[in-house]
Amino acid sequence: MPDFRVTFFFEVGQSGFSESWYRTAASHQTAMNAARGQFLTKRLGFLASNIVVQAIRVTNPDPPRDSLLESVFASNPQAPRGDYPGLGVHVRVSSGPNYNREQIFRGPPDEWMIYSDVLGAFTYNATWRLQFDAFSAELANNGWSLRVFDRVGVPAVKITNVVRDGGGLTCTVETTTPHGLVVGQTVALTGVIGRIGPFGPVIRRPTGQYQVAGVITPVKITVIQSLPSDYLYDHGGTARLVTYAYPIITRTDVREPRTRRPGRAFFVPVGRR
Repeated sequence: MPDFRVTFFFEVGQSGFSESWYRTAASHQTAMNAARGQFLTKRLGFLASNIVVQAIRVTNPDPPRDSLLESVFASNPQAPRGDYPGLGVHVRVSSGPNYNREQIFRGPPDEWMIYSDVLGAFTYNATWRLQFDAFSAELANNGWSLRVFDRVGVPAVKITNVVRDGGGLTCTVETTTPHGLVVGQTVALTGVIGRIGPFGPVIRRPTGQYQVAGVITPVKITVIQSLPSDYLYDHGGTARLVTYAYPIITRTDVREPRTRRPGRAFFVPVGRR
């Protein structure tokens, strides 16, 4: 069955935010039904009453891409308001021991957040934690997942040469062993070292994710990447098919409430993916 990205759109006053999760389902509508069921109910459980879930969008992140959008306009009128600007709770979402995602859950009710003069920071009360634990159980027990780069199932192959061609719009990448790629797939090139001329400065290109534009031989591919006219490959690099895995969420760990300065993004530490 395909994997879908499920995005919730929240509105508060004249602004808003979104949260995205992933779920394996038979169709867009099946994923939408799951999102509008207990998942939405449990997410509203620790959301302030003046914040509204306006819509839910289900997207297939892989080609051929398609989306399903439904209006929701759901809120939790039993909860207190949430008027403190930029308040959210930092949570670590995990799938087994290998995959972790840092998430900020925005929109908690003000009365459920407690400011400590001693600590100089916010903490949450038992009511917020009770509602969040119910949502956490929904994540872990009903098929919700993370989207992670699959570094295990697809081995990388070493690069032996990169040549600028196509009038500078493409380049040919040669590997030591068969790459197994086909036209249209996405390949990740990492660790490539080149130079501008034989004695020029080092440049780390091509590096990144590129679409395979052509397969010349089992060990040669063409990717769309512009390189300088006097580019020369020096050494290093690997090529790997970009594929994603969707491991099921197994636990969530609440860290602490956080605030942000107006106009600046939340501070979210980088986790392993």
